[in-house]
Amino acid sequence: QIDQLKLILSGLEAAFGTRVYRSSEVTKEEIKELRHSAISVQADIDMGINYLIIHYFYPEFIIGEENLQQGQIDRVGFLYTLILRDMNLQRKLDLLKKLNHHYQIDPTIFSLITEASTIRNDLAHPLDENVKKYLTKGALQKSYFTLVKTISDFRAAFEQAKNK
Repeated sequence: QIDQLKLILSGLEAAFGTRVYRSSEVTKEEIKELRHSAISVQADIDMGINYLIIHYFYPEFIIGEENLQQGQIDRVGFLYTLILRDMNLQRKLDLLKKLNHHYQIDPTIFSLITEASTIRNDLAHPLDENVKKYLTKGALQKSYFTLVKTISDFRAAFEQAKNK
């Protein structure tokens, strides 16, 4: 049944999903793949920022530990449910910047996250003027480079920060 639904969805995407951009060096499929990559990178970063913010307020919450006590789970759930869940990435990033005196994350990572977020926003809301920025091979390569650098640098910073 999942395969049938995927097939129906792919037919709808083909009918309505992506426009043909004349004089484009990249294909619709390449734009779609970039969109998926940008969404994936932003989701990972969003989750990592959530962990760092929770860890700051509840240092006993050890990122990646599976044997949390019920009191820890309740406090983390409270912070996430009432505050973090409804915050957009930019607000979470602003909060993390304010907490950076503790974590000492390289500030260039914050601008990389903003660049990656711009790529995701442009492709998730595909107005012509947004998508046109990505229609050359050079722009496509630069976008992938930004996404790779962003997630790589963030993961390295995350690993260092989670031990503080």
